Amino acid sequence: MKKAAIFDLDGTLSDSIMSMKYSGDKTMAEFGYGPFSVQDYKYFVGDGAANLVKRALIKGGDTELTHFEAAYARYKEIFQANCMYQVKPYEGIPELLEELKKRGMKIAVLSNKPHHATVDVIESLFGKGYFDVVQGQVDGVPIKPDPAGVFRILDKFGLTADEVLY
Repeated sequence: MKKAAIFDLDGTLSDSIMSMKYSGDKTMAEFGYGPFSVQDYKYFVGDGAANLVKRALIKGGDTELTHFEAAYARYKEIFQANCMYQVKPYEGIPELLEELKKRGMKIAVLSNKPHHATVDVIESLFGKGYFDVVQGQVDGVPIKPDPAGVFRILDKFGLTADEVLY
């Protein structure tokens, strides 16, 4: 029997593409690029903020990534202030999570979004302490699809991979 479930955040629990587009477009405008479409951002996202910025710069024409360090630093500042811009849970997600909790399952979030933003979004959408573990991107821990983050959560739960839905 499964004892826990680990969820991704963006595109799984929450519809957050507009927050990333808003912050990305503001950042890119400062470097003379963009704006880009929602469809572009669906390609840019998924494996961390650094890769989002790299893909946006390349799409804008900075194929040598000469502005990467400055743009990445700026994106993090802008996103930190705007991580909740038009973010909402997908339909049915609150009910699903509540049902899992009623069944005694532990629930966790593992995201490639920076940790502080992951915590902000989760607490804004679901409340502080709703999830048993909330883990975003932190220095020194590889981003998904590397399994290091999953193993950290398994350790916190004291469970094996066979006991967890991911």
